[in-house]
Amino acid sequence: VPSGLVAVFGAMAPVWTAVLAHYFVHGDRLSILKIVALVLGLSGTAILVGAPTAGEGPNVLLAMVLLAIMPITWAIAAIVIAKYLKEESPIAVVGVQTWVAAAFLAPFALAQLGAPQHWDASAAIAFAYLVIGGSCVVLVLNHWLFLHLRPPTVTPAPTPIPAQALIPAASVHGRPFNPHVRT
Repeated sequence: VPSGLVAVFGAMAPVWTAVLAHYFVHGDRLSILKIVALVLGLSGTAILVGAPTAGEGPNVLLAMVLLAIMPITWAIAAIVIAKYLKEESPIAVVGVQTWVAAAFLAPFALAQLGAPQHWDASAAIAFAYLVIGGSCVVLVLNHWLFLHLRPPTVTPAPTPIPAQALIPAASVHGRPFNPHVRT
């Protein structure tokens, strides 16, 4: 799955957080202006992503379904953290989040056991960078924000994570950014 496509789906987390917060967070209501913005956001995502073609196969459709679920799970996590886990240690909450994600992703990783792996020093450095910077630091800071702000205000905070991953990777490998999401 192209990283640009993952970024587009991930950027939908604030939309889903706003919708869920309307129902589950006291005092966080959707106004007409917010509803219009949410519809525009969903429409823009649909236009950017498009539908997989028949030639792309069932794995692409499965990947897109899972990507569509991803921001919804982020929104649910935002609501749960804001409502129930404010008093918990940010490190513990991030640890639980990470283990839940690992448990969810384990079957997909196991399905790839027979596939050739291409790990080199650059891949290991990128992986460590994303684990430390993209997960540990960003998620702890995100939890801290939930202590002080409403979920729809905090949820856009992780949207720069794809850029955090892509900018160093493009500069190290000398690759230009592709403006097309699915190519």
